[in-house]
Formats: sequence, structure tokens, C-alpha cells
Amino acid sequence: MHWYLTREVLATLAMTVAVFTFILLLGNVLKEILLLLVNRQASLGLVLQGIGLLIPYVLIFALPMGLLTSTLLVFGRFSADQELTALRANGISLMAVVTPILGLSVLLSAFCAFLNMDAAQKCRLAYKQLIRDAGREQPSSLLTEGRFVDEFPGFLIYVGKMRGNQLEDVMLSQLENYQVITRLRARRAVLNQNPEKNQMVLHLFDVWGLNRELGSSQFSAAEVSNATSLAQKLTQHSEPLDEFLWNLLSNSGKEMLLSTNPAPQQLQATLARELSQLVRATNFYSRARFLNFKLDPDVERQAQQNPTGEEMARLNRQLLEAAYIGEITPARREWQPFTTTEFPLIIDTKAAPANKNPPRVSEMTFRKLWDEKKSFMARLKTGADAAGSGNDNPKHFLMPITMQMHRQVAFSFACIGFTLVGIPLGIRAHRRETTVGIFMAIVLVLVYYAFIILGESFQNRPELMPHLFLWIPNFLFQIVGGILLWQTNRGKY
Repeated sequence: MHWYLTREVLATLAMTVAVFTFILLLGNVLKEILLLLVNRQASLGLVLQGIGLLIPYVLIFALPMGLLTSTLLVFGRFSADQELTALRANGISLMAVVTPILGLSVLLSAFCAFLNMDAAQKCRLAYKQLIRDAGREQPSSLLTEGRFVDEFPGFLIYVGKMRGNQLEDVMLSQLENYQVITRLRARRAVLNQNPEKNQMVLHLFDVWGLNRELGSSQFSAAEVSNATSLAQKLTQHSEPLDEFLWNLLSNSGKEMLLSTNPAPQQLQATLARELSQLVRATNFYSRARFLNFKLDPDVERQAQQNPTGEEMARLNRQLLEAAYIGEITPARREWQPFTTTEFPLIIDTKAAPANKNPPRVSEMTFRKLWDEKKSFMARLKTGADAAGSGNDNPKHFLMPITMQMHRQVAFSFACIGFTLVGIPLGIRAHRRETTVGIFMAIVLVLVYYAFIILGESFQNRPELMPHLFLWIPNFLFQIVGGILLWQTNRGKY
């Protein structure tokens, strides 16, 4: 009987995992790889290699879901066919029968731990590197229909239709210092490549566009639209950025902000003068300082490159505009429209496929996350890290790392909880229909991942210890599953 149930669970598990893996792969493959194949920009071998690298990444979700579905289906049929009744009539308890299945869930949890904490992240990075390598060999392969592409430095390109080197409905934004200076839309375009010079030439036809000059990094008094509110934020230090800027203000500026009932115009002029000086003093950006603000991705990428001079001043201006939306008016930018029948554009492709950013926290292995956390704590003790200088809360910086570490470990135990719940619920359902088991599995998976989403929604509030929320579904499923299994073993269902 042990071998019979184990064989049934393994056979159903293989089928359900294959189905869930196919569904989860479909989104990634259709979005990136198959479009390259359809456009004849990638070989079949590249597609198969990409799918192979994505499988470990999707297995961390497909394997627990497949195990839950298989236990519901197998034990639902087991109960509906009166096989459990026959076992009890022969003096065999349910616990004696399901012990190998529980052992299988432990083994699968260990395998999931390997995937979650190491293999999935490495394969995901290898997959991204594969796409970049394809772009290095043929830069035009990075252009795909219906998708904005930012792989070419200084350009954001969208192509509506692509047939070989003939493009239709092309939209293009050209950036300088990570600000859009030109927007173009062409009815059609012809793409030519010059591999010797690492260039891609776009001949745009029937073009309509806009040009603009970048705004000044300096502040006028009128651009400090709500001086009173800004002064209150800087003096009350409600955000790490407020305290950081306060420490950079001149003594005369601090006196004005702390004075009782200052004249509004005088306060505006003082803040405009102080901010104009501060944007040229130092780079405002640190991850912890702007954790609670929504930044433009291009601005954030620029900040990580430690710009200097006028480029740094423009960046700081944009950071302040994002942080103090109600207090600072964005710099005025004038757009000038133009039209032309033909517009040749040369794009440098040499640096296009380069890995511009370090791995995200979600792409790091557990060992890498641990090393990052230890490194940050060591810098914090020595005072070498800006985030730990007293102006920023180090918990805000560490929380994404802590969340990801707990997420990787907590996900690994999903197989055990799903098995403990799936066995008694399958028996209680007493149904042979596959659709009933799949429906129950989907509902349970949604309940499980709802707690994960809840914990991640509190990531910016470390005082609530959101990483502990990630463990709630494991404890809940294991406790409830254990109780249900004990009651089912005693015949109470």
C-alpha cells in the first residue's frame, strides 16, 4: 500500500508540476524568447537554452503547487473508491499509510530550499546574461514588437511591427543625462547594422517629434511653491532626507527656518538660495534616504554612478522634485515640435548588452544576501557607510535583504504545509473529479501567497517586523493540517 500511494502521488505530481511549469514559463517565454524566434533574431537552440535556465526559477512555485494538487487528487480518489474504509477494516491506520508521503514532502522541501536559496537565482542571472549575449552578437535582436527597449544607452525604443529590417510605428526617446531631450514617432523605419563600427542605423520616415532643452538646476523663489511646508519638514526631520538636508544648510538658513512667523517671500527666497547651493555641494542619493520616495529609474541609475559637477546638480534637483512634490515645482522645460520626411539616426551598440546594474536583491543567492548583510553591518560599525551615518535608519536599508532571506527559507517549507493540508482535505472532499481538486488547490495557494503579499506590503515599515509575516502561512498550514490529519486518522470527517 505504501508503494501504491507513493507511486500514485509521484505520477500525479509529475503531471501537475509539468502543467504548472508550462503555464508559468509561458509568460516569460512569450515575452522575450519566442518573439526573437518569430522575428528570426534567435536560433532554436537559444530558445531551448533559455527555457532550460528558466525552469529552476519557476519550479520554486510549480513544485509546491503541484504537490498540493497531487495530494488532493490522489487522496480524493482514495477516499471516493472506499479504499480508506477497506484499510481501516483491516486494522491499518491512515498515519501508517501516509508516512511515506510526508517523508516525500520533507525531501521535496529540501530540494525547494536548494532551488530557492541558490539554483533559481543563479539560473535567472544566467538567463539574463544569455539574452545580453544574444544582443552582443546581434544588437537588433534586442528590439521586439510591442515592447519598450532601454538596452541602448541614451535611447528608449518602441516598435509596433517588425518584419526583418522593416519597422512600423516606431516611437523613440533620446536621453541626455537621463532626461528626455527628444521624442520621435515615425510611421516606418529601416534598420541597418554596421558591426565593424558597433553601430545600428535607423532610417526613420514620416517623422513627427519634439525637442526640448534641459531645465536649470538652480531654484527660483517661485519654484519653492510651498515654503512653509518645506521648512516644517526640514526642521522636524520626519524623513532621513530631511535631516540630511538640514545638516547641510548654512547657519543663516537654519535661523530663518527656525524663526517665528517669517515673511513668506523671504522664506521662499532663503530656501531657493540654500537649495541652489546644496545641489552643487554633494550627491544627495543614498538608497536608505530615498527608500520611501518613488524615483524615476533613469534618475536612480544615474545616482548610482556618482556624477559630479552640473550633472550632479541636475540629478539632485530631480531627486528633490521627487521627494517634495507638493513643495517644489519641477523646473520648466520647453518643448519645440518639428516634422521631417526622413531622419537618419545612428545608435552606438557597443555597450548595449552590458550588465548596467548589479543583481537585484531578489536575484541574489542566500549566501550573497548574507554576505551583503554582514558587509553593511561592518561598514555601519566603522561609520564608512552613508546610510549608517546617523542621517538614515539602517533598518530601512537592511529590510529588503532581510525580507528576501526569510522569503527564500520560508518558501522552502511550503511543500510540508501543503501536504499536511492536502491529505485530509482530499479525503474529506470524497470526490474523484479532477476539477474539484484543482479548484481547492488554487484556493489554498491563493490563501498561502496572500500572507506573503501582506508581508511584502509592509517592507517599508521595519518596526512591524514584516519578515515574520512570511512565516505565518507555514505555521498556519502545518498546524491546521496536523489537526485535520489527526481528526481524519480518528475517523472524524
